[in-house]
Amino acid sequence: MGAALKGDWQYDSERGISFDTLSDARMDPATLATLEKRNGFFILHLKGDPYQRGEAHGKLLKNEILYSNIAHYYGSFLFDLYRSSGFGKKIPGFAQRPIGELLESWYYSPLEKKCLEETRAELCGIADATGLDRKEVLRSTLAPDIMEHLAAGFLKGGKEALGNYYLGGCSGGYVKKTALKRNAPALFTANMDFPGALVWIHPTLIFSHPTEKIEVVVESPDGVFRKTSKEKQPYMYVSTAGFPGHGLTGMNASGIAMAAFVCLSKDYSRKRLPLLDFNHYLFTRAESIEGIIHLLETENLRSASAHAVVFADKERAISLKTAASRSMVREMTRGFDILVQTNHFLNPLMKKKEMEFPLERESTIGRFRLIKDALEAGYGELDRQKMIDIISCNLDRVTLKTALQGDFPAQSITLTSVLFEPETGNFWAAAGKPPAVCYHEYRGFNFFAEIKGKGRSARLFLSLRTWNLLR
Repeated sequence: MGAALKGDWQYDSERGISFDTLSDARMDPATLATLEKRNGFFILHLKGDPYQRGEAHGKLLKNEILYSNIAHYYGSFLFDLYRSSGFGKKIPGFAQRPIGELLESWYYSPLEKKCLEETRAELCGIADATGLDRKEVLRSTLAPDIMEHLAAGFLKGGKEALGNYYLGGCSGGYVKKTALKRNAPALFTANMDFPGALVWIHPTLIFSHPTEKIEVVVESPDGVFRKTSKEKQPYMYVSTAGFPGHGLTGMNASGIAMAAFVCLSKDYSRKRLPLLDFNHYLFTRAESIEGIIHLLETENLRSASAHAVVFADKERAISLKTAASRSMVREMTRGFDILVQTNHFLNPLMKKKEMEFPLERESTIGRFRLIKDALEAGYGELDRQKMIDIISCNLDRVTLKTALQGDFPAQSITLTSVLFEPETGNFWAAAGKPPAVCYHEYRGFNFFAEIKGKGRSARLFLSLRTWNLLR
């Protein structure tokens, strides 16, 4: 953050921000939040309470947010999905909007009430700074829930696919110790696939430096977990201008990396924490993976929408499966230093209500097997380069050729692709705009250096030897 404060700064009274005439870096004088363009990304450092962070986000990236139209795209997700569904197409044109508005009230209102207050405040800050509608901006963070709930309500599992909206390609893999070359630090890589390639056009690394105090689970020396009031730890999400990215893909000051994987299931409810808030709550309220598990179990946490979230540190990774009626934790197999996750459940109890669309069955489970086989084939020799090659691989396993329509990681909806090294804080994110960002160059950063205002950058390239991954 400190690096952006050097230069020839001028104050723009109309926009309420200062800017560097030499580098186009920007600063919010009220909170000292900063924005700079570095290594192919907007680097956004936010300080203050949730509303202040949101307001600074909106002020510093106002033009980009308005140009992308991201709030309207995700905020009107339900109506657009409804109109494209089989149900919507059967309704006469004159009745589509009234019914659509009724559905919006039915689906959104309960979820809005369950949003974390901090999420509400931060999104209101973005809305106020950009002049956008508060409700639409708040609803944008509910897009994953709306997609699941509408699919579960109107589509028959095993019979139909949700057009272009459900292309279940989120995927990730974690490796440590014996799986790595020369006992290198543990690595966790993940692709985030979701509709929005046309609005996800300003890739942004959002570093938050919270000042508010919250209740955090802390482990005492005697191994007992207790809640204590303390300042929320700093964290980072890989996102885009106008979308805080809470609960998607990120890292926190405890050295924990995380990534989310949406699953389609009939086990949903509008009386639970929304999907992204569920992840963000665990990510910011615990300082260890054991603390996350403790919080999940003692507070009996469930999510409004079925999904998996992987939390990974330097020693281990867990895959937390959650839906409206239950949450479960999948640990790594003892003696086997690999964990893989895509957009489906492995636990039989969770699978009972999962909707098995042909597209999901052919793509996400096939993707799971591809990553697992590639990691096993490289076991003992895996390193940063191989992990990026694997997460970027679009291998057709029949022809052993790669193509955009291959075995499904790099579809047009791959919005982010990241490799984390939790122990060191190093991470590499695929630069550039969608589609298929994981075909792009990966740019390197260090979380801990960024938090201290000493950001530095590096690069990794694809080796393009993907046909060798399974040999």
